[in-house]
Amino acid sequence: MLKFCLLLVLLISCNSIQKSLDGTYTSQERDVAYQLELKSEDEFSLTKNYASMTSGCKGKWMLLSADSILLKCDDSKLEEELFRGYIKRKELVAVVKDATELKFGTLILKKVK
Repeated sequence: MLKFCLLLVLLISCNSIQKSLDGTYTSQERDVAYQLELKSEDEFSLTKNYASMTSGCKGKWMLLSADSILLKCDDSKLEEELFRGYIKRKELVAVVKDATELKFGTLILKKVK
């Protein structure tokens, strides 16, 4: 019974962490702008705008731990890769710095809504 209670507490806390991460995160570095939208349905949209080119991907996201999330991009169509600039990496890991910031390598995205 104790194991069941601990598992239930863990599941509830992970769900509340995931809900608090929902929202739009942005970053601007020189001439490159990033936007990540985490939706409550475990879906996300990531875009990267630079010069006159936009690249991005959409897919599913999940909590790996209390301080990291995994973004898994959906498979892209060839025309998206050629003309839109689809992001090549299909899995990205972000570190949750706090409720308002996510970190991808050296890039920090701040929550705007």
